[in-house]
Amino acid sequence: MDSLNDKIELVEADLSAAKADLADAKRNNNDNLTIAYVNLVSSLVQQLAALQSRLPPAAVEINEPLTVLWKQLHEGPDTTSSTSILNCLPGSLLLSLTTPLFVRQSYVDISALILEHISTSTLATRFALSGSPGVGKSCFFFFLLFSISRRSTSSKFRVLYQLKSEFHLFSPDAPVLDINPENVSKLLQQSDIIYIVDGLDHNSPRVSWCHTIFISSARNEEYLSWCKQNRPRTYMFPVWSMSEVLVCRQYCYPDLDISVIEHRFRLLGGNARYIFGRDDYLFHLNAALQSANATLALKSAGSSRTDYPIAQMLFHAIVGDYDPKSSAPDDDDRSCWDHPISVCFRRFCITLCLRPTGGKAFFRNRGEPSGFDWRRWFKRHF
Repeated sequence: MDSLNDKIELVEADLSAAKADLADAKRNNNDNLTIAYVNLVSSLVQQLAALQSRLPPAAVEINEPLTVLWKQLHEGPDTTSSTSILNCLPGSLLLSLTTPLFVRQSYVDISALILEHISTSTLATRFALSGSPGVGKSCFFFFLLFSISRRSTSSKFRVLYQLKSEFHLFSPDAPVLDINPENVSKLLQQSDIIYIVDGLDHNSPRVSWCHTIFISSARNEEYLSWCKQNRPRTYMFPVWSMSEVLVCRQYCYPDLDISVIEHRFRLLGGNARYIFGRDDYLFHLNAALQSANATLALKSAGSSRTDYPIAQMLFHAIVGDYDPKSSAPDDDDRSCWDHPISVCFRRFCITLCLRPTGGKAFFRNRGEPSGFDWRRWFKRHF
């Protein structure tokens, strides 16, 4: 360890000297020396980052865009302004690279629980974060990163983020590094690492001896298998409330008409992906309404996607004018009972089943499909 610290101190000294020489070259308007010292400083920064990460220099590469974001999260003020919106209170915005991120109350609550466990635990802790597709699970990573950088008891940790086949290392007071996948196993053995995995595209965590957080849809088979093997602490993200939708629209989507928001919320419920959805999302929804496989997809909702790769799970159903607060609804007007995930009416029904990838959906609209018994289907599945 002393040898590693000596190397770090030596590279830091060289880096300070190179920065001073670079400043002199700029003052003297010496373009050739400026370019040379810029390259030298860049090389020394990468060497220093590699030493601090305890990896060989060839295994890492500085990610400049993420380094800018990391610096904003780590050093920016807790203020709300047009250029830096970093207030971590519920209902505020968090600056991302190109678009603002709405901070949900569930983000604040879940991040506080996770960091409390990590800060007080002497052993590696496992966390599983799930929820319906489209409620903002992946975006939670940015707020969690922000919380880790600001919390004194967790700022000593480094964050290793896995998205698809890419690995990014966020370290205190250091640039963000892209890590060669072949060298990741060395980091996963270090106790000061918080390993965060986004379950997009069948991602699953590698074997690790550090704190691990797996974010995924509940019907992801990799997620289910990992939960069985690791018995993690599990937290679920709720669907969006109408008040959250309206506040998010005010700051993030001011050009989207409120009547459109209300109409989509009435049809789709608290699914932010489709309420604020891009045109391609809405195209998939409209195409799904005409899908010849809609009935077959509904029949297979909740089943393993290995057996039936189209439908992943029943996501949402909306039911006419039924008031869920009513104590004695008319049984003839309903085709099923209240359920935490869905309610379905005989008269008018929209049921959404998500595909395992791509966020596409299958709908059945305007009454019961021919030959399909809703009452029997719900009794079998719920």
